[in-house]
Amino acid sequence: MKRLFFQAGMVLLLFLMAAPVYASQITNHDMTITIGDDSTQFDISVNYRELTTNKVYYAAYSRITNLKVHDSLGTLVCDTETKPYGVEIACTPLDKNRKNYTVALSYDSPNLVSKSADAKTFAYTPSVREPTQVLTVLLILPEGYGIVQDKGFESYYPQNGVVGGTGRKATILWVLNNPALGKATPFNVYFEEISIGDNTVLPLAIVLFAAIIFSAVVFYRRTHVKKGKMVLSVLKGDERSILEAIQEKGENCRQRDIVKITDFSKARISRILEDMEKRGIIERTRAGRTNRVRIKDTTLKIPKNEKNKEEKEKKTIPFS
Repeated sequence: MKRLFFQAGMVLLLFLMAAPVYASQITNHDMTITIGDDSTQFDISVNYRELTTNKVYYAAYSRITNLKVHDSLGTLVCDTETKPYGVEIACTPLDKNRKNYTVALSYDSPNLVSKSADAKTFAYTPSVREPTQVLTVLLILPEGYGIVQDKGFESYYPQNGVVGGTGRKATILWVLNNPALGKATPFNVYFEEISIGDNTVLPLAIVLFAAIIFSAVVFYRRTHVKKGKMVLSVLKGDERSILEAIQEKGENCRQRDIVKITDFSKARISRILEDMEKRGIIERTRAGRTNRVRIKDTTLKIPKNEKNKEEKEKKTIPFS
């Protein structure tokens, strides 16, 4: 009993040490973990309903290397501090718009995989430091490996994970809705090298093949839809108006057409387009005495009814 209380006290202590500052509620915390030969790669996206701190804080519950952090405007300058649980990351945002703020992190972590007998074990235990609506963890195994198949044995935890596959790699997807604040959740999986001639792995191969379509949809949403939504969320009103004008004219849109549609001055249009071009949102090519303008990424298109929706919200929702 004393040992149980001691362990509970240590977990609480680590959590308090890991969370010196809270930002407001996180809507989505997406974590993709790719197990490699020598290290494990983490690709993380955190979307805040509204960031209320001057810096973005994130805890990696392991040692890390090759840290890269960016928001919609570019690469962030970050400080790191080694802690008993791993590494505390603190970054200064470039984007001044803190509502619906999204930050992306990537880094490598060694020593998260251990070997025993013929199988390998992955173990990572993060803690929920800020109120979070949805925590998504996608674990990708190395090519040529599958989850250990043994009746009466828990091959992965939490057990609500969905086994799937992407290409020739097996995956496990966990989705946790409203995870408990302060709770440390272990994500474990036991995996082994597979062989086509081994009948024990045939059921797994069938499951992976059947799950390819599901996994493809998940990855498309991660790599395309969310990227477009993230950039759209930080566009200013005049930038959205210009984007709509480009959509209206289509592939033959010229810079002078945008001036006519928006009623903005030529200088204002030129300044805004130059900024959007630097951020990779649009692309300009010379066409006679003007420029041809096109949207560089089709995921950034604004639905036709979105402008009316925003104007309606501005009229009905008072500023605090």
